[in-house]
Amino acid sequence: MSTNDVIAHSYHPGLDQKSVKVEICIDSYESVKALCSIVGDDGYRIEVCSNLMSGGGLTPSLGLVTQCHNLLTYNAFMIMIRPRTGSFVYGHAEVDTMLHEIAGFRDLGVRGVVLGCLTEDGKVDVPVTRRLVTAAKPLEVTFHRAFDVTNDWRQAFDDIVSIEGIDRILTSGHAKTAFDGASELSQLIAYANDLKHNRKIIITPASGINADNVSHLRELIPDMEEVHLSCGRSVKEEDSEAIRRGVELGFGKGEVWRLDERRLSEFWQVIAGWK
Repeated sequence: MSTNDVIAHSYHPGLDQKSVKVEICIDSYESVKALCSIVGDDGYRIEVCSNLMSGGGLTPSLGLVTQCHNLLTYNAFMIMIRPRTGSFVYGHAEVDTMLHEIAGFRDLGVRGVVLGCLTEDGKVDVPVTRRLVTAAKPLEVTFHRAFDVTNDWRQAFDDIVSIEGIDRILTSGHAKTAFDGASELSQLIAYANDLKHNRKIIITPASGINADNVSHLRELIPDMEEVHLSCGRSVKEEDSEAIRRGVELGFGKGEVWRLDERRLSEFWQVIAGWK
């Protein structure tokens, strides 16, 4: 087993035995603690975001990342760099914000960052993305699901592979879930593995993956090397006068996003059986 990623060895009739690495997405210290209580503190990547209940997650605070970073005995953390919800088209001030955030997390010593920038016509913003990736060196870099908003996945991949320093692409195959996008994901993985690109970029399927369907997804995408999932759910905060008053004043719905320990345990049981 790798010291950096949990590896599930899978076997299906007619398929060679392969391994699949796992990345879990969280937005709270409580979720990281729950994750550690179930699967220990070694062997998986963790994507740290804020506000997973709104638009796919934003840049987390330095305080949260510091707490999480101090919790584990190895470097698991990939940090979302996304200053706001909405489009992935960013102005000069927003790019400067992201550069400052990357510098802070790099100095903290995290494993990597997760980012993605587009142009108004739905293409990868190569100059801006290259600036961010250069600022992140020597960290790992994932290009996130902004990829799914691009208008041509082959062109988007070619643009990404031209930026030295990007290690993987997180994608649902331009679909709502990885299952809906399984055909494109298979094509994309084959395209990424073509030696003409001169370097390896890993394709990481994401969206809608859980214990009930991950084995089927593995059958649909036999060359899949990684999966990304949250195993999370919204949790209603304990009823109190403060919560009720906050809801009345428009400060949210009295809910937070948390790792679902039952869902995670079920998922881990499935991949443990892939031997």
